[in-house]
Amino acid sequence: MRTSPTQFVIMVEFMERNGDLAKPTGGPRGRQWATNKWRELAAKLNCDGTGDSRTEEKWRKVWTDFKNNTKRKAAKLNRSMTGTGGGPALKISLTDLELRVLAIMGEQAASGMNTIPEVGFEHVEQEVELASQEVDINPVEEIDFQREPSPLLNIWDEDWNQPGTSQEQPPRAPTPPQTRKWTPQPKKKSQN
Repeated sequence: MRTSPTQFVIMVEFMERNGDLAKPTGGPRGRQWATNKWRELAAKLNCDGTGDSRTEEKWRKVWTDFKNNTKRKAAKLNRSMTGTGGGPALKISLTDLELRVLAIMGEQAASGMNTIPEVGFEHVEQEVELASQEVDINPVEEIDFQREPSPLLNIWDEDWNQPGTSQEQPPRAPTPPQTRKWTPQPKKKSQN
């Protein structure tokens, strides 16, 4: 089955007017609206005599494949333009129709989000810098709750037992559960 160029143009123009039907919005009513629009689009495409007729599901697949191929081609061009190297430039370019499809999807679909920094070398440089500095890190110090204020609660030891506050000291960390060692029991003799 072949899709004619005219059918692709009809499909792109329909999506430009109605939005990408593959991503319905608005909850259940939006999904129903998109389903009705897919039926309408399938009828228009099947009425065009230049290409094959398909079911609504097959037209959905044609649209998804067209978007994916366009996205892949645009990403390849973007990598070629932003990459380094001395190789020859790619001899491919996006057609007018593919540029329109990218506009429907959003250019970030192929090029990525430029506002998000790339992860990698920046963090490695920071770790090397930290490792090169002599950092004196003290282990957690024990706090005497009877004499020093608690840095977490900001109270003094005489404040904890006043009216309106808890009558108990802060709970201690739980101890790990006791485990019992398993010992096999002697087998009972069977009665025959």
